[in-house]
Amino acid sequence: MTQLLTRPTRLAGVKSNITVDISDMKIAQNREDVIVTYSLGSCVGLTLYDPVAGIGGMIHCMLPLSKIDPEKARIKPYMFVDTGVAARSIALIGDSCGGGLVLTCLLKLRDSGIELPACGISLSGWLDLNDNSDASDLLYHQGYCHQRGRDYAGEANLQDPLISPVFAELHGLPPLLLQAGGVDPTATHAATLLNAAQKAGTVAKLDIAPEMLHGFQGFANLGVPESTDALRRVRSFLDCQIK
Repeated sequence: MTQLLTRPTRLAGVKSNITVDISDMKIAQNREDVIVTYSLGSCVGLTLYDPVAGIGGMIHCMLPLSKIDPEKARIKPYMFVDTGVAARSIALIGDSCGGGLVLTCLLKLRDSGIELPACGISLSGWLDLNDNSDASDLLYHQGYCHQRGRDYAGEANLQDPLISPVFAELHGLPPLLLQAGGVDPTATHAATLLNAAQKAGTVAKLDIAPEMLHGFQGFANLGVPESTDALRRVRSFLDCQIK
């Protein structure tokens, strides 16, 4: 079982360097702390930070899964990404084309028999690259999406579920949040995917923000209230899935 390494809380404003060794993970509970690691080589340093709680962490691990050496994984769980960070503590989230890749990753993980993350969140996701319609808003044109899909897929069929998730069998996936703006053409694709997911027995929620454009969540940094509220709903969904 993965255990988080914690240390006593210190006075705010007192900075400390926290070193993450090879096959190691450390947690910082002081906003002034600096987490560092060295000698990554063929390993990865995965960092996470929660600005609300003021807690950050880093794991220095290998990408090969623990099945290559279960005994080492038992002794040093932070050596491997799948034992160092439990799947139940991971959420996949992406916006626009990344929102489509969230579904693609979940499908690939499911079909490969790899433990799935706690949930998937698609924000204005490109879920149907096969659609070559003229639907558009000020920030998005479906025909452009289709052409970029062709660039991405080459000669592959754009109805391949790993390219356009609206054509996928959606059974056995973790809970999904599909969020889009009300005038965003991707909202139609999100509604289609929602229906397919629910028919397949997957828990899914559709969150449409009235009158909002494609990728409107990104305007939260500009103080747009609808964008800020949407991200709060995302956070609420996330908190319900990751305990």
